[in-house]
Amino acid sequence: MQNNQTNINEVSRLAGGSYQTGDFYSEHDVRIDGCLNGTITTTGRVVIGENAVVNGDIICDALDVWGKVHGNIFVKDTLSLKEASLIEGDFSFSKIQIEIGADIMGVCAKITPEAFASKLESMVPAALKKA
Repeated sequence: MQNNQTNINEVSRLAGGSYQTGDFYSEHDVRIDGCLNGTITTTGRVVIGENAVVNGDIICDALDVWGKVHGNIFVKDTLSLKEASLIEGDFSFSKIQIEIGADIMGVCAKITPEAFASKLESMVPAALKKA
């Protein structure tokens, strides 16, 4: 039997009370509970916690937002905006779920698989492409 759950050791985390400046790349899921000033690029899921703030773009397979994002969002699959979330920026997605109370300031659009692949390719650093 195959286990489809993500190994907890393969989740990249920025804990509450932490602050990071710079772009963040991962092949695994990402959870942000602190403050990140930079772009997040991953082929996994991103979770933005209740007290988290991201000042930068997010490119990922799936995104759950409880906190604040000031930047553009590109989601291959499902974007889920929770009740207390705040999005300031444009966002593109395949599917979206918005809870009552989510605050959105930006333009939304459906993204094609080809457009997402192109965006992801443009964001992956050259060093990672050679690995």
